[in-house]
Amino acid sequence: MEKSLTIATPCYNEVDSLPAYFERIDHVLSELAGKDWRASLLLINDGSRDRTPELLEDYARQRPGVRVIHHPQNLGYGAAIKTALALAETEWIAFVDADSNYDQALILKLVELASHDTHLINVSILAPGGGAGYPWYRLLLSSTVSGIYRAMLPRLTRGVYTMTCGFRMYQRSVVPQVFPRADDFVATSEIMIRALKSRARVVEFPATNSRREHGVSKMRFLRVTWGHLKLAIRALLGRLPRPQGIGEHLGRIGISPPG
Repeated sequence: MEKSLTIATPCYNEVDSLPAYFERIDHVLSELAGKDWRASLLLINDGSRDRTPELLEDYARQRPGVRVIHHPQNLGYGAAIKTALALAETEWIAFVDADSNYDQALILKLVELASHDTHLINVSILAPGGGAGYPWYRLLLSSTVSGIYRAMLPRLTRGVYTMTCGFRMYQRSVVPQVFPRADDFVATSEIMIRALKSRARVVEFPATNSRREHGVSKMRFLRVTWGHLKLAIRALLGRLPRPQGIGEHLGRIGISPPG
């Protein structure tokens, strides 16, 4: 299997986080080249209203292998994930946020787990050996929501401790089966449920995160929690709709499918 990777980062009003992110991701890209990985960077501006679009374009102009996609308006974290999943043409796709909750250099650990029979590598603060350094209410949300899925879908989620993390690495072959319908933060759990239902092999990577250094979280906790609960009920009742079509999503943002 070719060692090719797209690193995708959703960005919404991240002007404070981007300078440090650029420095860290430059290091990651350099290290990947040393490991013989052909890596590119896909930056999704999800309708930011600050200087995020300008900073992304300035960064991309100075470096080959960096592409910026602009959503016409703020569509949501899940929508940005869908755009990257739809446009990546490499064998692997890794998602990491622009903030500092997770060290972007963990990507260098994830690529070591890549193999032909692994389809999804899930960064997990709740797995044995993981830990949380961000505020208690974020930990409460993640642990409660993941606990709901594990309690309601015990056989399906066996061995998966964290359902909500966006920091993951996917083998591109599974994208059509896991492509979510949710546009918000619930998309990460929807993808995981779809992956498990399609018998994809999921590997969890225990990690410890930290408090954000810049900016604020865009998550609306009550709304997101309610969305997770509805998703869990639909999955339990066998009423999960078919994955959204990739072309359908790209049509919303005025982009033609690759190839």
